[in-house]
Amino acid sequence: MSTLLFVHGTGVRDAGVQAVVDVLARRLAPLRPDVTVAACSWGADEGARLNAGGVSVPDYERTRAPDEEAEPDPVDAWLLLYADPLYELRLAGVGEAADPPPGAVLPGEYAEETVRSLAAPGGQGRLRALADTAGLTDRLPGALAAVLDTDAWADARTVLADDPGLPLLLARAAVAEAARQLSAEPGGRKGAPEAGAVEGDGQARDELVDALAEALGGPKPGTEPRSIASRVGLLTARTALRLGAARSVERRRGALTDAGHPAAGDILRYLARGDGIRAVLARRIAQCAADGGGPVTVLAHSLGGIAAVDLLAAGPQPEVARLVTVGSQAPFLYEIGALPSLPFGTPLRPGFPPWINVYDRRDLLAFVAGPLFPDQARDIPLDSRQPFPYAHSAYWSHPGLYTLLARELP
Repeated sequence: MSTLLFVHGTGVRDAGVQAVVDVLARRLAPLRPDVTVAACSWGADEGARLNAGGVSVPDYERTRAPDEEAEPDPVDAWLLLYADPLYELRLAGVGEAADPPPGAVLPGEYAEETVRSLAAPGGQGRLRALADTAGLTDRLPGALAAVLDTDAWADARTVLADDPGLPLLLARAAVAEAARQLSAEPGGRKGAPEAGAVEGDGQARDELVDALAEALGGPKPGTEPRSIASRVGLLTARTALRLGAARSVERRRGALTDAGHPAAGDILRYLARGDGIRAVLARRIAQCAADGGGPVTVLAHSLGGIAAVDLLAAGPQPEVARLVTVGSQAPFLYEIGALPSLPFGTPLRPGFPPWINVYDRRDLLAFVAGPLFPDQARDIPLDSRQPFPYAHSAYWSHPGLYTLLARELP
């Protein structure tokens, strides 16, 4: 007989632990009926909790069950525009071509003139001053020219040729593209804002957009008639709201805290005070061996893998015959010097049990250990064909895991 001791990961509590243990026992039984599956459930006692009832979270009680029907904030649309400056123009360009009155000046007719004026020293005095305030002076002319050279603009101009709001969509796209170019430059931030990044002021950005739209032939700010283009902007904001834009997050902060704090909190608590989890694991290993379960294989998922590596690196656990980590961040923490028991550059102690590290390339929380510990860790890839974050929990349904366990368990 031998024992497979499952150590759960971050955010999991007793019911979730039992669900995985049941799957492990059912799937492993036909292959290795001699193996007993047990659990090390540390979450109830050593996991994170809001000890003061969430009083540190602004508006916690009020935002735990928010009204989901709130209107979006126009600011939310910039969440999508920063990621894809052409987003609104693509929406606007779907439909039949418009038929403007003969001799009408098409929206954006002044675009190329505006590009030249912005690029010229001293050109477009107020507009250039606003671009200076927004920190986009050097990028705005090129960004506007780049947007004008896209199929998205050509399609939108054809479909909304008689829509007075189209210059505003063009201006928003150009300003968003300028911000994107800024973030892509060496030293610029990539993707989401980082600590230390100096973000542009939203008020300055909005004033620049309004002035640029007027320069492109649009009406004066505040006088825009209701148009298809304005509805496109509202649709963008609503889409961003559903995707978790700023106002949505603020309204749901309590609910998001309830959903997220066990997972994030467990990691922070472990890194600050991980002795409790390691002590629970050590006691469960000793108990399994004392109960006559034979040699113990520790099967540890995610944060459980970090705790298991830490415990086994700190000193001998003679009852442990194997370590199998699944979707674990232990190798990454070791590489960045954050693994509590093992500073980077320190090898695993002699006698560390054979270590198999299972990972899925689609699981962004899974890391490889072999390159760091070439003589002591063996990496085994599995492909769940699930996207992240589902890939992080899909290991228990993969037949390859049970084939591996059946072969490797003592």
